[in-house]
Parts: sequence; C-alpha cells; structure tokens
Amino acid sequence: MDYTESREARLHRGMQSGNTTVLIQSMERAQPVELLWLWIEAEQWHRVVGLLKDLDSFGDLWHRDSGAVREAWDVIEANSTHRMIETYREHWQEPVVVRGLFELAELLMETGNHSESAQIFDTLLLYHRQSGYIQELVQALDCRARLYWLTAEFDDALALLKEEERLCYEYGDIAGRAQAINNQALILEERDVKRAAILYSRSAEMNREVGEMKGLNSTVCNQARLLADSGEAEMALGLLDSVEETAACLLLRATVLVGLGRDAKDFAKRGFEMADRAYDKPLMGELWKLLAESV
Repeated sequence: MDYTESREARLHRGMQSGNTTVLIQSMERAQPVELLWLWIEAEQWHRVVGLLKDLDSFGDLWHRDSGAVREAWDVIEANSTHRMIETYREHWQEPVVVRGLFELAELLMETGNHSESAQIFDTLLLYHRQSGYIQELVQALDCRARLYWLTAEFDDALALLKEEERLCYEYGDIAGRAQAINNQALILEERDVKRAAILYSRSAEMNREVGEMKGLNSTVCNQARLLADSGEAEMALGLLDSVEETAACLLLRATVLVGLGRDAKDFAKRGFEMADRAYDKPLMGELWKLLAESV
C-alpha cells in the first residue's frame, strides 16, 4: 500500500511493496526522512514509532521536514493502534530538557494538543531563563506566545512578545526583533488597527535592513491582509506583487480576487500545491475550498 504517492521524494524510485530485497537495499541508502517513509511503506509501525519516539532522531526529522513528521503521524494513527499523545506522554507530563524537546512542543502545538505543548514550553522557559541561553529563550518565548495566541490569551502573549523584543534588541538580533514586532501586530489587529499597521511597517523595514526575506514575506502578507480587510483590495494586491509567493500569500491573493469577482483558480491551485508539499492541513483546507468555489 503506497501512503506517499503525493510525496514521491520520500521513497526510492523502483521500490515495490512486498519486494523485500529492494526494500532492504533502499533502507541501507536512505536518509532519515526517507527511512521513515520506507518503514511506513512496509507497515512496520513499531519501527516507525520507535524512530519518532526517540527525541534525538525526532528532532533531526523535524528540522529536515516537519511536514513529513505531521503526515507520518496521521498515517500511523489511521493504520495502527499507536497514538501520538500516548507515545510522548512521559515527555509532556514530566518534561526533561533534552535535544528534541522543543521540537516536540512545536509538534504538539501544531496538532492542537495545546495543554500538553504548554507544559513543555513552560519547562523550557524556566530552564532557559535560569541557564542564560538567550537564543533558546527567545525561541521558547516566541512559541509560547504563539500558543497563548492560539488559546486566545492575548495579554499573556503580548507580554512574552515584548520580552522577546527586548532581548533581541539587547543582543542585536534585528531579524528576531522584527519577528516579535510582527507577532505583536497580529494580536493588536483586533484592538488597534492603526497601531498594528505601524508595527507591521516597522517589522518590514527591519527585515529589509538585514535581508531577512522569509520574515519580510510574512510581514508584507500581513500588511496586505490588513489592507484587504479595510476595503483596499487593489492596494493589497499591489503589495503582494512585491513578495515571494508562499502558500499563505497565494491564499490571500486568491481570497481578495474572489472578493473582487475575478478568477483566482490558478493562484489557489499553486497555493494548494505548496501547502500540500509542506503538509499544512489548515492552509490546504482553505485553498481547497477556494478551488471548489472557482470551478
């Protein structure tokens, strides 16, 4: 059974299910993400879960392809009795700071296991505040703030983002500071649109200063969304012309075009393909809906 037809890069060409010789040869040559999918192809669930349960190998897999890890767990839970939340129970019930723990907290957050993720992030925040590891502390602050945002605890999120911004300023991390400011603007949109717009502009300027294109794309996309929500659809589309295409930006462009009564199918299709490669299910769902409406 081929679970990975849409993610062909993860399997060696020519491997046929049930062909033991080819399977073994493929595993001997496989990189970590390929190995994960080869075990899934062979339906060796205990080996797949063993690979993912070990936080050291899990952290490596997450950095190589976080979408592959999320998709793997969906396949595992659909075809076996293994459950992600039970597999990692010891790590979120009594967190011990080891390599891969931060990445596990990200996985739990992105799969909707917010309470479990919060327990790990709170442990990491305490540890890094005491250890003085500033870069790791900044990362933990950013993700814990995102988790507060997801659970509508906006004041707590803002407090952590301001702490993150201050630390980045003190240590000269302009790109990190720009990200913290961008995320503050996201929260402030519901309270103070003008203030949010100012923060987005500041974040964009900082990203341009240091050539941080990923951060710039994200901020400009947020600026364009704010313009579109304010009824400035054409200005929003013009702003989107200045940034690299991402799934999120293509979703926004397609949404604005649909609102103007224009054809958005090509943009929605490209966005869906990008979201599919990253296995971003929320984006895939929204883009698929737009594609259906464009038919």
